[in-house]
Amino acid sequence: MRKQVVMCVALALLGLTGCAHQSQNLPEVAHLPANQAVVTELNAWTLQAKLGLVADQERLSMQVLWQQETKDTYQLTFIAPLGQGQAQLTAGPAWVRWQDSQGYRAQATSAQALLKQELGWDLPLPALHWWIRGLLTPNLPQAHLTYHPQGDLKQAQQGDWLLEWPTYTQVNAEYRLPRKVRLTHQQRPLSATWVIYGWTLPKVTSSP
Repeated sequence: MRKQVVMCVALALLGLTGCAHQSQNLPEVAHLPANQAVVTELNAWTLQAKLGLVADQERLSMQVLWQQETKDTYQLTFIAPLGQGQAQLTAGPAWVRWQDSQGYRAQATSAQALLKQELGWDLPLPALHWWIRGLLTPNLPQAHLTYHPQGDLKQAQQGDWLLEWPTYTQVNAEYRLPRKVRLTHQQRPLSATWVIYGWTLPKVTSSP
């Protein structure tokens, strides 16, 4: 069971990463489309999603609960189907912890270091913090951008990843956020599709 959960989480985190390239900064917030400028400032949320992964000839599906507290603090809970167990990746500004339902635990100073320690894979840092919100990460080159009529990103390429945002949903009055995010690696047989069926955002309290 642990092997299956580890494989699920490992492949999911492939979806969180891009490949190392020379960085190219995003435009200033003032020059982004209106919705993207607003979403750029959003750094806390809870989302529930179904994650489908295809790697080589293997297909995996799981539920994901993503709790983002600040830009650098979050918890991802990966839930295997049919009650086969779950695993959590909990991260802070300078540490990351791994725990599964069988009691196995591990810790490192970064997600990249932990994955290398546990799985032997030296992967770049996550980019999905941006992609899941319908934004481009500032850490990778960007190309082939297309937009929906409302100005939301529809398709782009960053590094070796083809990114697609087929549909968005209105969340509260301020945000349009993706309902589906599809990642396809251009050099390896790997793709990840996030179908998001719930966004919960922190309540904004107005100043007196």
